[in-house]
This record gives sequence, structure tokens and C-alpha cells, in this order.
Amino acid sequence: AAVLRIAEPDVVIDFGGGVGIEYLEKFINDPGQDFWGEFDRALTMGGTFDADGGFSTPYVYSAWPEGLYSFDCLAVTARAVRLRDKPSTSSRTLASLDFDIVEEVGREQRVPGWIHVRLASGVTGYVASAFLRGPTAYRAWFVLTKAGWRLKAFVAGD
Repeated sequence: AAVLRIAEPDVVIDFGGGVGIEYLEKFINDPGQDFWGEFDRALTMGGTFDADGGFSTPYVYSAWPEGLYSFDCLAVTARAVRLRDKPSTSSRTLASLDFDIVEEVGREQRVPGWIHVRLASGVTGYVASAFLRGPTAYRAWFVLTKAGWRLKAFVAGD
């Protein structure tokens, strides 16, 4: 109820026409969606203010490097994240990553919980998927109105 109270009447939920409080409420209550998990993750990752005074979160979207809009690029969202030789916590560590941007490779051969990536140096390995997020994952945009901060959009995709 609190999220619905801070949402703008024309809140954008998806790029396919999902606009309005009723779409947001449907999304929140859909047992097949993880609204609360995605909303929490977007908000707790921090964000940035835009030129118009709005606030976008998470930083993985709002502070994504200009000109780097490949759907294959992901950000490592923590320090000392291990790049592994194989998709297993017991496999050899190839590198330690600190908020790096990596390229996903081998998408057709995904292993649950792991993503095969390539570093800028060309080294490839596996990173636990919990430590990776792309700029097109769920993100929130807030605007400051006379009524206070309001949710203008909560979308994923491009």
C-alpha cells in the first residue's frame, strides 16, 4: 500500500503499455513476479540524480558508462568477487573482481547460479550470478513533486 501511495498516477511498469497504478498493483500482487526482491535490490544498490532533479536507481543503470549499451555487458556489484575456472565454488580462482564490467559469453550454455564472462583482458571464467547485474535489469525512477518524492517508473528491459 505504501508503494502505491507514492506512485505517480502514470507510473510506467513496462515498455509495452503498462502505465498506471493498476498495473503497478497487479505487478506487486503477481505471485509469478518478484516485485519486492527486485525493488529492494534496485533501491539498496544506490543511484544518481539526473539533470532534472530526478533520482534513478540502481547505479548499475543510472551510472552505466556512456556508449556501453551492449546487452551482453554486466556489472560486478561487489568487491573481491571471484572469477572461477569452472561454475563451482570449489574451482580455481582466476581473478578477484571489484565492480568490474564484464561481457557475458556462452549464454546458450548457462549453468544455474553462474554466468560465463569475459574480462576486458580477454580472460574468461565464471562468476556467481548473484554478483552480476545488467543496466537493463529492474530499475526505479523517482521525481520530486509538491507532494514529495514519487515513483515515476519501475521497469526492466530497453
